[in-house]
Amino acid sequence: MDNSLFQHYQAQKAALVQLIEALQGQGFKQDWQERLSSIRQNLESGQFRLVVLGQFKRGKSTFLNALLGEPVLPTDVIPVTAVITELVYSREKYAEVIFLDGRRSRIDLDELAQYVSETANPENQKQVDLVVVHHPAKLLQQGLILVDTPGVGSIHEHNTRLTRQYLPAADASIFLLSADPPLTELEKAFIGQIQPLVPRMFFVLNKKDYLSPAALDRVLAFNRQVLEALLQQPVEVYPVSALQALEAGLQNDETLLAASGFRELEAVLEQFLLAHKGSLLIQANAHRLERLVLERKNYIQMEIQAQKLSVEKLERGLEEFHRFVADIRRQKQRLAYLLEGIKQRLMELFDQELQSFLEHHAGDTLKAFQDFLRTQKDLSNKKLLDRGEQMINEAVIDHFEPFRLRIEKMVQSTYEEEIRAINEETRRLINRLYHQAADLFQLKALAELPGELWEFESEFYYRTWEAMTTLTLLENDLTTLLPRRWFLRYYQRKAAGLIARKLERQGGRLRADLLYRIQENNRQFLYQFDQTVSRIEQDIVQLIETQVARKQKGEIGLQRFLESQQNQQALLDEVLAGLKPLVSTAQAARNPALPS
Repeated sequence: MDNSLFQHYQAQKAALVQLIEALQGQGFKQDWQERLSSIRQNLESGQFRLVVLGQFKRGKSTFLNALLGEPVLPTDVIPVTAVITELVYSREKYAEVIFLDGRRSRIDLDELAQYVSETANPENQKQVDLVVVHHPAKLLQQGLILVDTPGVGSIHEHNTRLTRQYLPAADASIFLLSADPPLTELEKAFIGQIQPLVPRMFFVLNKKDYLSPAALDRVLAFNRQVLEALLQQPVEVYPVSALQALEAGLQNDETLLAASGFRELEAVLEQFLLAHKGSLLIQANAHRLERLVLERKNYIQMEIQAQKLSVEKLERGLEEFHRFVADIRRQKQRLAYLLEGIKQRLMELFDQELQSFLEHHAGDTLKAFQDFLRTQKDLSNKKLLDRGEQMINEAVIDHFEPFRLRIEKMVQSTYEEEIRAINEETRRLINRLYHQAADLFQLKALAELPGELWEFESEFYYRTWEAMTTLTLLENDLTTLLPRRWFLRYYQRKAAGLIARKLERQGGRLRADLLYRIQENNRQFLYQFDQTVSRIEQDIVQLIETQVARKQKGEIGLQRFLESQQNQQALLDEVLAGLKPLVSTAQAARNPALPS
């Protein structure tokens, strides 16, 4: 695999770490050192998550093995259990099995089939929740985590769990198609559901070596046409042969690797991950470091200038500064009022959208249930009652999930758009503090700080089951004894009410989740504003008190102190100069010429 783009990202990250290291251990204050360490930790923990999706028999395991360069995951004509597998970097080769009850077990890679194959673990009787494969592949060493997933439609509840738990955290996904058979209705439905969840979905046509060049062109054109009609946007389908790529890796055959199509796909993936995840990680942390350095530069300028002012001027200026800070703090109430307005508008928007959804989709869910009943003529009333409950839960999720994805995206984009204006207001308030401090120390100006970055999060999860009372259980038992026609009539009436309640419950839970996240984001926003004001005030108060005490003691060691501060200032200027190309390069990389 050509790792040039990842190497470029790693070089940028190393350069940023080097700038941080230049500042660490330079005698700066403890809280400043802690903020430096936080930036470094955030930078070094950055990872890329690539989720691989596809229907059974599309060759997902072989595809992942080709990326690793050797057959690690078991491949078989029998479908694997619905167990999600993560592939992460490690110097050693081994796997870790995580069970549903939280237990963990380390195993050898040749034991994987005992936990993920249907033959050795039928219907997941071993209660495996997740398998983590540790492997020294160079691809993984660059910070990439590959996620292997169950075949689409293999087990419904696991696909739902996959949708809500893994895809929102993904940086990109690969949906694996096959030269034979063509795109299925199940695949199209799943693609439509998950498409809003990931920043980018890549479509890969596997087994291209099964077709002649002319037949391959026809299959690619057909799949592209279907996907573009489904997604209403241009789509590129990348043809590969995972088997050829795997053999090429094992035999070190460059000609076979070129024929497999993997080089082109890997280049596109690298460019996307660098442009989006990598550049954002570099830019965000370079931005944080720049802010921190500018704060420190301002502080040193004030320290040096304080040496030229008398004790009386410093003390008088401090009194004025306290009054100014109190005025800035009063602005927090106005910020809180503006944030409350955002919350109210978003919740009103949500309530309107939810009401519209319930009015239009309760009937669709009931119709899906009625269609299900017509296909289950051979089941007894008792079994139909049990299967019907499961089907209702699945239908509720299937109809509610597109609404959830759409409304969360709408809330997130609206929140981030409105918070941007308030964020600019807080930036102006903070910089007014520095303007006042410049006046206090008789400086022409101090560096203005860039604004903070804010993101909206949500943590919704489904709960479709209902507590069963003794009376409900007795009622269910009795109704199963009714003649079939009476039972079906009763069950359809009951299902209509049950579906409405379940949809309303999901809506209520989603509303509570969004409300909590908005309130928590608003609280964090105000907390960070208050912390920043307090930090600046504390720094200036401490600076003045220290300088007053030094002057009252006769300014002993003043020349040495000034030399130390000037040396720190020179170092900070060097760091700022080193940050400029990192920020500009990261910004440029966010808009590469990627294929559609």
